[in-house]
Amino acid sequence: MKAILFDFDGTIINSQPIIDEFVKKRLEEKQIKLNNEEEKNIKGMSLKDLTVWITKNKKTEIKKDYLKINSDIEENIGLIKDARKTLAKIKSLGYKTAIVTNSPKDYVNRLIKKHDLEHFFDFIITEDDAKPKPNPEMLRIAAKKLIVKPDECAIIDDSKPGIIAGNELGMTTIKLGKKINDAKYGVDTIAQLPNLLEQIQFTHQ
Repeated sequence: MKAILFDFDGTIINSQPIIDEFVKKRLEEKQIKLNNEEEKNIKGMSLKDLTVWITKNKKTEIKKDYLKINSDIEENIGLIKDARKTLAKIKSLGYKTAIVTNSPKDYVNRLIKKHDLEHFFDFIITEDDAKPKPNPEMLRIAAKKLIVKPDECAIIDDSKPGIIAGNELGMTTIKLGKKINDAKYGVDTIAQLPNLLEQIQFTHQ
């Protein structure tokens, strides 16, 4: 394994609960309510895919900008616990790294700059650069930019779209948090990632 691809929301930054609550409130303003299963289904979707899903399943057309979080909400978004320490460790082990996220580029860049994370990543691929996960296009682009084969990459993600995309390309898929059965491996916290990577490398030698 030569490269690690990271999801962003819920994997590096602790934004997922804030985003989920914001989206829920905005949809309720349109009299759209989601049940528990629907909330699980939309987790990790790009805004574009989410608006398509709402139009199809809730028969209400919503523009993408309506669901974009504002700067006031961004101020409350911090890092996942141990994210910085883990990213530093990953880089010290010699892995190439990239962010592959369904979030918009301007949003990602603002939070990367806010938390001084630029030096941890070789490339950043967002929904502005490629079709969003679960389509594997952005993962394929990231591997190409890092000059590695897809099967030389691991992807760590907290939601299903990234795991599906990684499996389609034969990548090593690692689920962060609650287990997704389709992932090859899982970690409860991001701090466990370096040890898991070392174990995977050892078993494949």
